[in-house]
Amino acid sequence: MRISEPPEDRSEHIQVPRTTPLLLELEWVQGGDKVERRTATFGPVSTCMVHPIDSGTLRITTAARDVYTVHLLAEHWERQEYTNVAVQDGFAVRLYKGDAAVLIALDAQKSRTNDIARFEILRQAPGQNNAEPVNRPFEKGAALPPIQRFRWIDRLPDNTVGQCKYEVSALQSDANASIRTTTVRTAIDVTPQLGAIEIGFTRGPFQVGPQAALKPGRGAFDFDTGTYAQRYQLLGGSAYRLMMDFISECLNDPKSGLDVMAFDFDHPDILKSFEAIGKRLRIVLDDSPAHSNRQFDLEARLKNAGCAVFRTHFKRFSHSKLLIQSVNGEPSSVLTGSTNFSINSLFAQHNHVLVIRDRQLGSVYEGYFQKACEGSRHVAPWDRWTSIEHPGLPTMRVLICPSKELQPIVRDAVQRAKRSILYSLGDASKMILAEIEGRSTAQRVLIGGVVHTNSGQRVKWNGNDVLIRPDSQRRKMTGTVGGATTGNGKFVVVDFDQPDAVLYAGSATFSDHSDMSGDDVLEIRDPSIATQFAIEALQMIDHYRFRTLTEEFQKGAVPSQSDRSWLDPYYSPEDPLSWERKILANIDWPDESATSDRRPRTAEMEEDREVSEKKSTPTGRKTSTGRSTQASKKKSTATSKKSPRPRRKK
Repeated sequence: MRISEPPEDRSEHIQVPRTTPLLLELEWVQGGDKVERRTATFGPVSTCMVHPIDSGTLRITTAARDVYTVHLLAEHWERQEYTNVAVQDGFAVRLYKGDAAVLIALDAQKSRTNDIARFEILRQAPGQNNAEPVNRPFEKGAALPPIQRFRWIDRLPDNTVGQCKYEVSALQSDANASIRTTTVRTAIDVTPQLGAIEIGFTRGPFQVGPQAALKPGRGAFDFDTGTYAQRYQLLGGSAYRLMMDFISECLNDPKSGLDVMAFDFDHPDILKSFEAIGKRLRIVLDDSPAHSNRQFDLEARLKNAGCAVFRTHFKRFSHSKLLIQSVNGEPSSVLTGSTNFSINSLFAQHNHVLVIRDRQLGSVYEGYFQKACEGSRHVAPWDRWTSIEHPGLPTMRVLICPSKELQPIVRDAVQRAKRSILYSLGDASKMILAEIEGRSTAQRVLIGGVVHTNSGQRVKWNGNDVLIRPDSQRRKMTGTVGGATTGNGKFVVVDFDQPDAVLYAGSATFSDHSDMSGDDVLEIRDPSIATQFAIEALQMIDHYRFRTLTEEFQKGAVPSQSDRSWLDPYYSPEDPLSWERKILANIDWPDESATSDRRPRTAEMEEDREVSEKKSTPTGRKTSTGRSTQASKKKSTATSKKSPRPRRKK
């Protein structure tokens, strides 16, 4: 459940007295017998999270003693709104929602390209009155000339809530001034996805300029993190927030137990939280050669706090970065992904976490954890794909390695790609990378990603392959000898914006030896989730590309504002930039020879037509647990926005 002020789109509205801070008293039944009460306090232009709520009815009492009740209805998975498009006078703007980021894809009918010399993109963030320019890169605080292209990624502060409004103008320049020819306005709700699945990414590698150290020294393990707290929140992004919230939830609930599988682990605050959980925590530490002479001080402290500590590895590693919450002994929630519990992983690498609240998935991971506690080198029967079938989740499967089933499935998905393949992989993923390379130029599929190597990042985009050497400053930040800039967030996403989009993500390395690593991977078929990972891949590509272009700007290699040569590749049928424009904007322009009143068709129009041909039954609103809700007030009248028209549910 999330409470916000001002109210979010499609939310239930209640009247709250203007106290400072705002106050709500929440009451529900937890675990079938215990009445839970919690006071929620929050200020204007902010949100307050309350979860989990294990009850069919929630009572909400305001400071005026008005009482509202929220009833849970049918449980279902509702696809989040992840894209929006606006078309005007032969110009189109499509927005895609990412994690604290918006992908802006532009397009123009070819007959209108004479009206374009450059684009100007302005954004009005939630709660702001003024619009700010988006399409200007920055280096050390100095604005550089706009980069002209048909797509841009707008990065936002973590946990931004509400509607982001965009104004995109096509400008035609002459010798004296820039003439605004057409302006398209549109908006998208950037509120983080909340529900049965939550997704987060680290932000460290995207921060420009010199960075100070993130801990006192190379060997520092137990230190006061207070002086680093603000930077941890910035660099850790939503991944750090979700991880710390998950751990705090287990710490603050005496009925919760926490099972942990940790590959790398050196964050002092996480260690202290684990110690505070004490006897309610069990942990498996990797004892492969990678950690054979490490983590003994960590093990001693955990044991002294009453935690149960196990050391093991599978055929190669115990590579998972896993938290399993159990309530009253029953597995209920899982946090997995590529993010280790370490300073390096959280604040200097590209990484992701996935929080999934589902008992069936929790049971699968709990079985995996038990095998690790036994010291088993095999994880059968979980070394084959297990379907997670629940109305509160999208279509998904989980695979626990060691297993030989990962490579064939991912390679098959790559072979079947119709529109796009975006990825973040290590250079040990040779077979998958070879499959991706085989899908390139001739087939007009949008392909790109970053390959993380010990030599740096290989950025692959539009047929180019550029090596970006490691930034030595980042190694100084974390006190790490190696790996601080090589990245760790491994994933593959295919046809991200399509109904049959598929994502592969988790702790898996996707290497040719992935049958030996001792990790986990999730297959999720949902375009709203796949789009978040696709935008993350594009952010990586752009980040490293801009690092290279910045040097060119500083050398004066900047095209003049009247130079329109940048447009030509976007309209050359054989140029990958042309496919990029068409695939990302996803606009079907009418034939130039057709009548002028024909309107372009979009994917949304086609979907609306399909929906209108089918009978649809309205449902209630969705809460953070993936359940529909219906609110009623007992004392005074509640105000509520009109429900949106029903959409297809997956």
